[in-house]
This record gives sequence, C-alpha cells and structure tokens, in this order.
Amino acid sequence: MKDFVYNKGGTAIIRPLHFHDVKGFLLRIIRIMRGIYKEEVMSKNLEKTYNPKEIEAKLYERWCENKYFHAEVDRSKKPFTIVMPPPNITGKLHMGHALDNTLQDILIRYKRMQGYNALWIPGTDHAAISTEVKVTNQLKEEGIDKKELGREGFLKRTWEWKEEYGGTITQQLKKLGTSCDWDRERFTMDEGCSKAVEEVFIKLYEEGYIYKGSRIINWPSPRISTVITAWTPNFLELIISAFISSRIQLAVVLSPSVNPGTFTVSSKGILPPRVSRPPSSFL
Repeated sequence: MKDFVYNKGGTAIIRPLHFHDVKGFLLRIIRIMRGIYKEEVMSKNLEKTYNPKEIEAKLYERWCENKYFHAEVDRSKKPFTIVMPPPNITGKLHMGHALDNTLQDILIRYKRMQGYNALWIPGTDHAAISTEVKVTNQLKEEGIDKKELGREGFLKRTWEWKEEYGGTITQQLKKLGTSCDWDRERFTMDEGCSKAVEEVFIKLYEEGYIYKGSRIINWPSPRISTVITAWTPNFLELIISAFISSRIQLAVVLSPSVNPGTFTVSSKGILPPRVSRPPSSFL
C-alpha cells in the first residue's frame, strides 16, 4: 500500500490509517522520514576533493567536548602515560615536531584500543635563554633597548611573547589531531612545575648528585649577559690542562713509585722526573 495519495492539486496526503494498527502506523512514519532524509542527502552536492577545513575542525572540537582524550584514575586498567617533550615557545612548530607528535599520537591511540588507561600530557617549554634572545631581538627591531624596560617591563614582554607563540603551538598541535588531554596542559614556568623542579634539585643536591664545579659550557652568550656566562673559560687553556693532567695520571698508574709532583711542564711538553745515573757497578 502506498504511503501517499495525491489530490488534484498535486499535494501529497498521508493515506488514512486505522489507529488500532499502531505498529503499521509507526512503520509508515519511519518509511516517510527515511524518504525525506534520503532526498535531503542526495540534494547536497559532494565536493570533488576532500576539504579538511569543513570536517577536521568540527570533528576535533567534538572529540574535545566529549572528553575522548581525558583520563581519570582507574585502577581496574593498566596505566600508560606519555609526557610530551614540550616544544620551545621560541617560535612555531616545524616538520620535526609534526613527525615526533604523530608517532606519539599513534602510540597513545594504539594503547587506548588495547584497553589501557592512556594519558598523553601536552605542554610547552619556556626555553629561558633562547626566548630571551628572541624577545631582545624583537625589542631591537622596535628600537627599544632591553635595559630601558627594566626587569618588570622585560618580563611583561616575555609573557606576551609566551601567550602569542605558546598559543600558536597549542593550535598547531590541535590541527595535527593530537589526542592529548588538554585539561592537563602545562607550561614549564607554571607554579606547580616550578615547585616540583625546585624540590627535586634540592633533594639531588642534598644527596650529593648535584655539585658546583668548573666546567666548559656550550652556551657562551656574553651579549645578553646570562648568568651561566659570568665566567667564560679559555677553551685552549682548559684542554691543554686536561691533556697534561691525564698524561701525568697515566704515568703514575704505570709507575706507582713516581711522584706526580716531580713532573715539569715546559714549552717542549711534559718532562719526566730527573733521575741520576746509577753507578756502573749496578750495570
């Protein structure tokens, strides 16, 4: 039996039903609704090429709204956690970041499918010295001297830099479709992170794992007068000193009776200790 009849004007009218036949009535309504939905779908023209802007942004927003990537403590499941190596806020993400985070995303999604209580923690790194250089260069382009701003003024500009580039990095990660728990996003200068670092460093110092010593540094930046470059070593002197010290120690090991203090250093190199010629009767 047809679901529609048409009058002379061409208007569709639902055929009268016997209301005691509830099941038949519902089935006919379902068929009618399916027909309307089909017509609406078919009326839309599909694009010839895939347009990610029309699909991915809405889909990712739905994932985040429904907390698909959020994890809570569940002792009935085995935990699996990845802490994202935080990108520096010195600029925008590049292809290396894209590859690295894609691999992490594959792994964390795989673990979710295996039934693990999977958590991927996102974040960004302050990259103190690098960011200071970037902000200093930005001020220079504006004709502003860092020293004229003072400490508070420079910190304010640095936090503005963080908001701009840190926000850009977060949006880039979301564009990649990363399945991070954004409720747990952290910045290395957050109060909680700073306190944890301070506590760990103090503990390691008290246990003797951290100590102060003269070491060659790999970040000589006297231009921005950073703390770690207050003493810039002479690399040549240190290398020569280390070389001489190692040769003396080797000689002592090979000849325990030799006194290290008897070695002399001259322009000709390291001279061995002077030993008088033994009497001929011992030859």
